[in-house]
Amino acid sequence: ADEPEKVIAWIESQLDNLMFAGGALETRRADVIAREIVAELRAPRDIKPGVMTGLYGLDSIMGPVMPGELVILGARPGCGKTAMAMQITQHVVTRGQVLFVSLEMKDRELISRSMSGLSGVNSRSIRESRLSEADIEQLDGAAGQLHGLPLEIASPPRATIQQICGIAKYRKAVQGLRLLVVDYLQLVQVQSEDRRLDRHLQVGQITGALKAIAKELDIPVLALAQLRRD
Repeated sequence: ADEPEKVIAWIESQLDNLMFAGGALETRRADVIAREIVAELRAPRDIKPGVMTGLYGLDSIMGPVMPGELVILGARPGCGKTAMAMQITQHVVTRGQVLFVSLEMKDRELISRSMSGLSGVNSRSIRESRLSEADIEQLDGAAGQLHGLPLEIASPPRATIQQICGIAKYRKAVQGLRLLVVDYLQLVQVQSEDRRLDRHLQVGQITGALKAIAKELDIPVLALAQLRRD
């Protein structure tokens, strides 16, 4: 039988798990993990782990964004964060499923921007419907390029971090998931009991939850952040 001290320690750990509803924590030996890594590196792969952004200068510095990692793309308003995120999305989606959660733009606006980039047709002309027949043909060609790509877009007027994590888990289970993009952090809501916290503490909770879902689902997560001009 185990020593009484060990039994008591185990019972206390299980009570803590029940109290915080976080599930039991497990440990693994470092040498076992090391052997797994070597075995994975030796095994032939059709798809390499992690995702590249498709931006050569950035990829040469960062390398791939690995599963379980959270990357924050921060910039001031109007600097092209969403455009850059969509460019990365278009690169990754040719290699696997991407879920893009947009709390700033409607799905039509987001895809309209994407079609503008693919076709070369000015986005303002699309918004104002000042298009020639040639422009429409080019946009039709851009729509063809998006056909069949495994890109899912959620653009609710508001969403909690729990809802975002929930839809990411569902997409992972149903179709697999290569990348989750959230645009942007400050628009994500917390649960009602946390709304009295300072906003920077709320954003900290949201960031922590996105990091947790990246680890749980074993996927990279790209989150955009709005930086104040000061």
